[in-house]
Amino acid sequence: MYEWQHQADLVKWFRYHYPTYTIYHIPNGEERSGRSATKLKQMGVLKGVYDLYIMDFKLYIEMKRSASDKLTPEQKVFRTAALKTGHICIEAYGFKDGVQKITQWVESHRH
Repeated sequence: MYEWQHQADLVKWFRYHYPTYTIYHIPNGEERSGRSATKLKQMGVLKGVYDLYIMDFKLYIEMKRSASDKLTPEQKVFRTAALKTGHICIEAYGFKDGVQKITQWVESHRH
């Protein structure tokens, strides 16, 4: 299974189980043509931003296919900056790990 498939399944699961909360994808990592990449950089795309965001909890989620996939240097820089500004960052290693970590966070911080 590709990383994007784990992520798509996680978003579908989240929206089903937590329909009153907002989760969305931040499209930073996809392959693009040089022209598109230049345009997106000019528009503010930032390398290293995590894949998903849950607004209600200030929670960023970086999807990885498996535990052997590591954060990039840019993702580590982003994580540090996000944590300094009061956001939460988690790394999800596949769909099941994502479900477990998100459930644990949401259930302990529901308003």
